[in-house]
Amino acid sequence: MLFALVTITALLAPAGATETEPPFVGGPTISGTPSVGEMLTAKAGSWTDLRGQIYFQWRACRGTQPDRTCAVRVAVGHQHACAKLEGSAFQCWGYPQDAQIPQDIGGVADVSAGFSSTCARSETGRVRCWEDYGRDRVDYPVPTDLPPIGQLSSRRRDACGVVAGTGEVRCWGPNLHGQSTVPDYLPPVSQVATSL
Repeated sequence: MLFALVTITALLAPAGATETEPPFVGGPTISGTPSVGEMLTAKAGSWTDLRGQIYFQWRACRGTQPDRTCAVRVAVGHQHACAKLEGSAFQCWGYPQDAQIPQDIGGVADVSAGFSSTCARSETGRVRCWEDYGRDRVDYPVPTDLPPIGQLSSRRRDACGVVAGTGEVRCWGPNLHGQSTVPDYLPPVSQVATSL
């Protein structure tokens, strides 16, 4: 079972504080150990070695003001995780080393991770997927007729997306159990989700 858990003790105003005093002076500090997935854990420290700081608005950031980099979307697979950072930067970590990001991934708007696969959606809606089972990275095919995708979701080696502007669902992958076959009766949708 894959899960994400973050436990934080909130900052509290000291007893007797008035409205004119800064609200967090003298209160307890944030504490907790965020945990992501089955093999990934996090503690206070730097982002690159799976330890992250939790900042206001639930962002995981690296660096100090004003040069810090914040993750705005995180996707977790079985033994790897990927993050879309502010702007269009993109990073993966875990097994295999650095999760074997393809070199030509650029302008990433969204990321979705399956069991051992990852899909990224560009700002123009183009989708790129790849996987690794401890071997060299293998790109797995995305249909050549796939229109621009507005939302993306992955599961194991399959992925689905909502076509931008139409709500049509398109799925691809090995289709071992019919999971990539979208039923004809499915109405247009606004969101898609899969589960490990």
